[in-house]
Amino acid sequence: GLTPEERSKLTSPDRHATYAVLTLKGADETARMKVYEEIQSRMDAGDGISTYLGGGLSSLYELQREASANLAMANAISLPILLILLVLFYRGVVAATIPVGLGVFVILGSLVVLRLLATGTEISIFALEIVVLIGLGLAVDYGLFMVGRFREELDRHPENVAAAVAATTSAA
Repeated sequence: GLTPEERSKLTSPDRHATYAVLTLKGADETARMKVYEEIQSRMDAGDGISTYLGGGLSSLYELQREASANLAMANAISLPILLILLVLFYRGVVAATIPVGLGVFVILGSLVVLRLLATGTEISIFALEIVVLIGLGLAVDYGLFMVGRFREELDRHPENVAAAVAATTSAA
């Protein structure tokens, strides 16, 4: 139903490429994203014809897919390295697992809050990465701060561990 002028805007000057505009149905971006996910694998023209998908929604879909994959890969690589470093810094396995356990607890709590927020508003996929970074980072940082403070107090009171613990917890 297009006029020749409208048709010419959708093809290249050499008539070897075309442009198709799709409008995805859905009440919001999440619904349209679900529709895009369902149809994107069927968008290949086949028969040696190159097909490229573009636009804001396809870019957002690919960004979210990559972010999810990268988050899983980053955690799989960084957590074992983090545990090894913490064992070295804390000089013990039990002491090293406490900040990681606290970080996991904080991350799970934050994910619950994000899930509750997501029922009323859209939350970026990158919020997950930030939650993991901040949750683990703060737990490890605070744990290292406490250990460093305890060691200072233990140097001041080498004969009285209880006094060093009391001074550490009151000051930190």
